[in-house]
Amino acid sequence: MEDIYSNENNLIEEHNLLLEYLGGIVETYNDPENSLTNNQNFIFLKSKCQTGLKNWEYYYEEIVDDQKCQKIDYKKLTIFAEEANGNLTLYDKIKKEVFLFAPDHSFSNVIKIENQPEYSFYKFSKIQNFNDYVETISKQWILNI
Repeated sequence: MEDIYSNENNLIEEHNLLLEYLGGIVETYNDPENSLTNNQNFIFLKSKCQTGLKNWEYYYEEIVDDQKCQKIDYKKLTIFAEEANGNLTLYDKIKKEVFLFAPDHSFSNVIKIENQPEYSFYKFSKIQNFNDYVETISKQWILNI
């Protein structure tokens, strides 16, 4: 159990509320293939959340420059889930929008963001914000999908 009150907390209010009542998820695997919780190193854990793109920053900068795309200010995004293959799920702390940074994916439930390189930033088909993400996981658990 993490001490959610320790350290400086740069998470959005909804994320803090979730941590207070539910907590985070450590290492999931063998969930249904289309589940948001499938093969994750972590989801929601405060101690693992950070801003930026972790080890993917150089990769993203390079492909944006090579393909002359518009750069997303990833330094303002917070990682709240990390897939075992390195894909990151992030939110914007102001707009609370959810993004998937997926340099390695084969998802059918994502939409490429306009003017972004392939294998970079995506949006989930039916998820706009953090609350939608949490509600989607909840429905998937209830329906066992």
